[in-house]
Amino acid sequence: MNDIHLNDQLVEKCEFFVNTQVWPITSELDFRGWIRNFKKDEVEYAECLLNSFLYFSDTLTKQLLRAAFRQLAPLVIDRPEQPNLDWENFLSSVIVTPVTGEDPNPTDSGNLFSRYTRQEIGIPQGNIVPNEKAIELLYFESPKTIVFVDDFVGSGKQFTETWFRVHTITPSVHKSFADIMNHTPFKAFYIPTLCTTYGKTQINNLVPSVNLNPHT
Repeated sequence: MNDIHLNDQLVEKCEFFVNTQVWPITSELDFRGWIRNFKKDEVEYAECLLNSFLYFSDTLTKQLLRAAFRQLAPLVIDRPEQPNLDWENFLSSVIVTPVTGEDPNPTDSGNLFSRYTRQEIGIPQGNIVPNEKAIELLYFESPKTIVFVDDFVGSGKQFTETWFRVHTITPSVHKSFADIMNHTPFKAFYIPTLCTTYGKTQINNLVPSVNLNPHT
């Protein structure tokens, strides 16, 4: 690989991103080392991939999440006359729950973003609940505003599985978000920070009752 000359403009762009800390330091994100994994006749394709690579730092990701919640607030509370007061009302009125994988586990990214909503947004701890608890609240109490959080929507499959997954609420009650929506409609929002066009189309087609509001 050492005898292969990389595209000068691409190298300049990558080095600029590293030097300005848009990308992490080289020891954490070594684009030259990554390119060396490819064979000589594959480098052109590797450069195309590298040129399309997007990196979102933890700081930027949290900023996107904060912006997404700021955009969401007016949809939940009608035109607040007292922004600060109504922002607090908004924070206390929504129930946040993560999007979970095919086999839900604590490492799902939705769980991390649930924690971010407490640390970065100010959602009360008691309003951040797992899926089964959110369904329980919807089933036994008055309609709630549910906000699903996650980092990225690719195919949309994780969300649709979360929406249609059946949970045992009591030994004789087994419900999904879809079941509750069909019986007692509630406000539901999904605010991933990033979303593909394909994923958005899939979710809108399969779960039209959810207001999908990705920030990007």
